[in-house]
Amino acid sequence: MRETNHPGAVGEERLRLLKELLRSSEELYSQAGHPEQAYSLLEKRETLIENLQELDNQIHQRYSKEQMAPFRQEAEALIQLIQKLDQQTRELMTVE
Repeated sequence: MRETNHPGAVGEERLRLLKELLRSSEELYSQAGHPEQAYSLLEKRETLIENLQELDNQIHQRYSKEQMAPFRQEAEALIQLIQKLDQQTRELMTVE
């Protein structure tokens, strides 16, 4: 993860991590019937989530909500997509 001091750079990095997390959710969904492959994807997701949490902590310490506002709508939309896809994956894995 890059160290940045500008809210725009940090906001873009957060969006990049969220998009990467969405891609991993899509991969996990596609592998829901193959638990052995899903395990490595879950490890990758855990690392992404840790990086995202670390970045979010830095954002909350350094920037106001107003500074991060330009990135809020896209971030919230990505988070909603990730949550929906993860729910569908859980349901599919339960059926499998």
